[in-house]
Amino acid sequence: MAKKINLNEFAGGALNEKVSQAFGQVMKNMQDPNTSYKDKRKITVELVFDQTEERDSCDCTVSVKSKLAPVLPTKTQFFTGKDLDTGEVDFEEYGSKNTMKGQMEIRSNGEVEEAGSSVKDVKDIRDFRKAAN
Repeated sequence: MAKKINLNEFAGGALNEKVSQAFGQVMKNMQDPNTSYKDKRKITVELVFDQTEERDSCDCTVSVKSKLAPVLPTKTQFFTGKDLDTGEVDFEEYGSKNTMKGQMEIRSNGEVEEAGSSVKDVKDIRDFRKAAN
């Protein structure tokens, strides 16, 4: 019967430690909303044995590699234009919420907030529904 090894104690516990660390990285990567849920993650354990010419001993190199899902790219958008008088090019980022910076949103209940924020108490707002003609 072949002699059995304890993988928890192999290489002074380094194998167990490296696998546990890689496992934690994979689990963290799987929970990252900036990665694709579809990508497969992988942990590879490699033991490389290099024996002496006398064949009476060998070195064993332990390596653990994890393949994680890459971070998804982030997308934004710009309004672009050109001043016809000066020829100067201008642009303004409006991002993924399709709003310009400083643009205000007015709700049907009169509540006003800056696009992408939660500004609720804005002073000097005129309710044109109640304004006299």
